[in-house]
Amino acid sequence: LPISTRMAWHWAARGHAIWLFLATLLLAGLTFATKIQPGVEKRHYHSPLQMIPSPICDVSPIPRSLKTSHLELVGLYSMISVSWPDIPGGSSGDIVALFTPAESVYEGKSPVKFFPVELSQGEVHFKVLNMRQDFLFAYMSANGSVMAVSHTVKVVEKDIPTQVHISVTDKASEMRVSWVSASREGQGVFFQSNDNGLEFVPSSATTYSESDMCGAPANSTGFMDPGYLHSAVLTGLESGATVHYTVAKRHSLLLGRSFSFRVPARGSPVRTHLTCFGDMGKGEPDGSMEHWEEQPALNTTLRMLQGIEETDAVLHIGDVSYAVGYAAQWDEFYHQIEPIASRVPYQQCPGNHESDFPGANTIFQTTDSGGECGVPYGMRFVQPSGPSSIVKGGVNQESMYYSMDIGAVHVVMMSTEHTFSKGS
Repeated sequence: LPISTRMAWHWAARGHAIWLFLATLLLAGLTFATKIQPGVEKRHYHSPLQMIPSPICDVSPIPRSLKTSHLELVGLYSMISVSWPDIPGGSSGDIVALFTPAESVYEGKSPVKFFPVELSQGEVHFKVLNMRQDFLFAYMSANGSVMAVSHTVKVVEKDIPTQVHISVTDKASEMRVSWVSASREGQGVFFQSNDNGLEFVPSSATTYSESDMCGAPANSTGFMDPGYLHSAVLTGLESGATVHYTVAKRHSLLLGRSFSFRVPARGSPVRTHLTCFGDMGKGEPDGSMEHWEEQPALNTTLRMLQGIEETDAVLHIGDVSYAVGYAAQWDEFYHQIEPIASRVPYQQCPGNHESDFPGANTIFQTTDSGGECGVPYGMRFVQPSGPSSIVKGGVNQESMYYSMDIGAVHVVMMSTEHTFSKGS
């Protein structure tokens, strides 16, 4: 049973090491509650993308009558206003949707997110992330017919590193930095720890494809190119040291992005703070609708950020992004947690909504992962011993269990979706 939670839980340990068996927490089904922050509307939409039909382009040429406030996206994201005149045949129940990449609207793919339309003419405001590809907006009728589109909006800095997050390795003197970009080669991390000199570590990169998925919508209407998934390991880090790092191309800091983190203190006595929860997902701050939206996730993220200075690591135990086959939601999730995950190790364990699918190498053969069968989860989050590999039915099962030392605490992470019987 995943943990149902809406607030961060802090574990403090002093003196000797404490073995923290998270599987026990999962079975206990601990529930925490918190008030929604002012201005965050309480919504819980599980499957709006499944409730709208795939786009049908049955008019040629499709009128480009949607107007956008920007023709270019620069940086990590932009707020873009989309307006439209009176659409012939338009009615309540229609939607205005974001399609990334732009050509996906003509390929029958699902949109990233959308606004329901109340009037045949009007304006909405999207927060659009840099997902490494040009995009457009479309006006769709309730039956899926594309009635109008915008001009394509160009993404200027496709290679900027996004979704930066750190995680521990199996050595206390190391930290792994991970991120996403449009290209495979020539990237890495510049870092400096305390008074030591500036060092550069090149990254290794991987990706995954539509054919690596187990079923729909992950291998059909929900798939989007994930870009290249980079990681680099920083070594020689001292206990309690502050590390400043920049993710960039080796020969250019032009699109580089800088962060810092504190190495969890080791030794005894030492105080260790862990923030633990499960079932978070992501929410849309712009008011639009996306697949499996969890508005309280914005509140949980804010609470974590408020306590970041005293946090040594985050443990996200199952049901991570709730992408459930809609790939763009992984980009949305890692963008949401980046202010935390770029500063403290963000350790994860999979749940049913990352792993389970008929034919997947899981105990439960439900459709809960939307055909992902653990591939996006396993390839985006690198566990302490190293990257996962794609196998039939998902990723190698070794990546579903691991343990690690964080300060005074030894943590055991176990997936209850995969067999953990003797000899597994």
